[in-house]
Amino acid sequence: MMYFLSFLFCLVLAQTYACTTDLDCQLNGVCKAGTCGCDAPWTGPECGQLIYSPDSGGKTQDVRGKDLYPINDTNHNTWNGPIVGPVDDLYYMYLPLYPAGDLYHPTDVLLGTAPDYYGPWTYTPLKDVLVDINPGAMAYNDPKTGKPVYTLWLRTNLYSSASPAGPFTIIDSNLPKDCSINASPIYYKGLFYCTGSKGVAIWTTPELGQTWTNYANITKITGGEDPFLWVDTRDNWHMLYHAAGGGLTTNCGNGSVAQHYYSQDEGKTWTTQPDIHPYAPIIQWADGEQAYNTLERPHVYFDENGVMIYLTVAADLGRGGEGCAEKPNPCDPRGELRNNCPCSECKYMDHAGTVLIALGSEN
Repeated sequence: MMYFLSFLFCLVLAQTYACTTDLDCQLNGVCKAGTCGCDAPWTGPECGQLIYSPDSGGKTQDVRGKDLYPINDTNHNTWNGPIVGPVDDLYYMYLPLYPAGDLYHPTDVLLGTAPDYYGPWTYTPLKDVLVDINPGAMAYNDPKTGKPVYTLWLRTNLYSSASPAGPFTIIDSNLPKDCSINASPIYYKGLFYCTGSKGVAIWTTPELGQTWTNYANITKITGGEDPFLWVDTRDNWHMLYHAAGGGLTTNCGNGSVAQHYYSQDEGKTWTTQPDIHPYAPIIQWADGEQAYNTLERPHVYFDENGVMIYLTVAADLGRGGEGCAEKPNPCDPRGELRNNCPCSECKYMDHAGTVLIALGSEN
């Protein structure tokens, strides 16, 4: 019923909305004759919503995506980690492992390997790297050698390796503060760029290991954090932020959990449509619908043609979307008792994990 109502809402908007430039289409499509033609997997009159991939039973998701770390291990938490690959028919994930009830003090950074995004994933502790929260990762081809290089970004440390499995060597221990947690790096036209946790600045350097300089500052129209940065096939820049739930304490499936920002001038100036949210904290799995208290740390993955095919998010798995507003509750990382805990804080008292969502098209 919810998907049907959403379709009707988009249909009504499509009858009244007219674009004048590609910016009106969030740079997720092209404006032609007053109508946005959206790139898959984007839809809506302004190309602002992501389409989840349907299967033969409707718009349902493969249950293997419910958690990429063993879902029955309630003694540990994960909180999403970047994936690179395929490399020699394997995918690689860098995933911090936390004790139950904790998302700030990881015991390991795990190296995951799998034959595809769904797994099955095999995990081993990654040696000789800083154990810390929310790593970033990036693979690129070295223009000097033509060979691939794999980088791992952990706090202020930047590591490099000729293999996604390591061993990793530290090449920079002074990353900019804006890139030091949840780093989201890209390599674009021979330069390196990064942003991070708060998503308020982008930094650049001509070569990893050299000095970083400020490239752009971002004035966020809405709140948000932990952006994922990418460049599309038309050289438009995008960031997908986690947005913190709209202040709800119950009925969390009705909250906002994501915001899309976009730039037409190579990341110098950014805009968003604050009332349009790319996805909601509700997923229709093959075995039933699930509402979530929060979906955070978005990462997007692309096929060889630059089409978005998967989204991974960090999720509170301990309960549905009912929230955790019981009074009182230790709903923040310091364990302080609070009343009316917001939806996004339930993760500190529940089992947490890493969710994979397949993206699709309207065809």
